[in-house]
Amino acid sequence: YLMCLFDREEALFALTKKKGFQILVELHGEAQKKRTTIEIKKDFYEEIIKALETYNARYSPEAIVLSSPAFYKEDLLKKITAPELKKKIVLVTCSDISERSLDEVIKSPELEKTMQTSRTRQEQVLVDEVLQEISKNNLAVYGWKETKTASEAGAIRILIVTDTLIHTKKLAGDYAELDSIMKHIDDLQGEIHILSSEQETGKRIDGLGGIAALLRYKMSW
Repeated sequence: YLMCLFDREEALFALTKKKGFQILVELHGEAQKKRTTIEIKKDFYEEIIKALETYNARYSPEAIVLSSPAFYKEDLLKKITAPELKKKIVLVTCSDISERSLDEVIKSPELEKTMQTSRTRQEQVLVDEVLQEISKNNLAVYGWKETKTASEAGAIRILIVTDTLIHTKKLAGDYAELDSIMKHIDDLQGEIHILSSEQETGKRIDGLGGIAALLRYKMSW
């Protein structure tokens, strides 16, 4: 997500990352000597909108979080006219404009629904892709043995595992092997998605043994 925390005189832009945030820039409406700042003397809201448009084009975020104390975010939203920008926006209240407030915003109730919807949609796309690749006997594996072999070969691009399999492995006392596989995939810059077996996507993966993966290249068995 692209995050913008702001008030009438100050704005902080950040991008959510796999771990934490990347601070993009700080804008200030008045001359202040702070690190990584750009001083703005024009209409401050217009400058914020220009920055939103630039970062939206550059990073294509799934959502744009506008966060402010009081009513500033509603005022800014009224000034945004671009439909492709407006449809991505989620409004969240924050206590101040600082890096520590980024955590406050990301954990807010207002953002929880957006994040859940986003995660559900992403999981559906991943599971559909896995099933398509399996049907073509191409870039996917499923089941414990096949997934473990693909991991050892460094072939896994995206690992999908259900919480039921994790729970089962822990009860059986052999979770360490699964944990080792996940760490290995993470070390190779692969993605790991843990699905809830209560959701339809998780149930579909449970039907494949609770674990599946999309591959970087086709395995030869």
